[in-house]
Amino acid sequence: MFLLTGCTSSSPWTYREMKCDTPSALLLYPAENTYSGIELKFLAGNFGTVGYLNIYQGCVTRAEKDPQKAEVLYTIEGKRRKTFAFVMEGEQSLLLSEKATLTLLTALSEGKECEITLKGYSSKIVASNFPTLYKKFLLIDNFQGVDRLQGHLGEAQHGR
Repeated sequence: MFLLTGCTSSSPWTYREMKCDTPSALLLYPAENTYSGIELKFLAGNFGTVGYLNIYQGCVTRAEKDPQKAEVLYTIEGKRRKTFAFVMEGEQSLLLSEKATLTLLTALSEGKECEITLKGYSSKIVASNFPTLYKKFLLIDNFQGVDRLQGHLGEAQHGR
């Protein structure tokens, strides 16, 4: 038996539009490692744009000072940042702050690689085809009249 294998470059980023009362869209980067990886997703709709982190195993470790939140570290081009995200019901999903969401969207749209870490979990997020998918994503976001994101992206980019 003879097998031929080839190199295929498939991006882990997926984009999906959801048709409900109002259009919404999802950008998803699945965790490569289901045991200790982190899934990153962005959702846009009439509510604006939100970012979520999900783990597939165990529960997120909550912050000591505020048990409704968990500490999230993310690194972009060697610059490490810390934020706190709300722990959702089930303790496997986190709602990112608006600032963290905008910072990650900006970096990824510029093709920058990011690393996200929670206690016991970590994922390297590559931009690959994110900039192309993000343009489609922005169409949904702008359709909803949520143009504040573009202003915030500029602010996040310039550190304001």
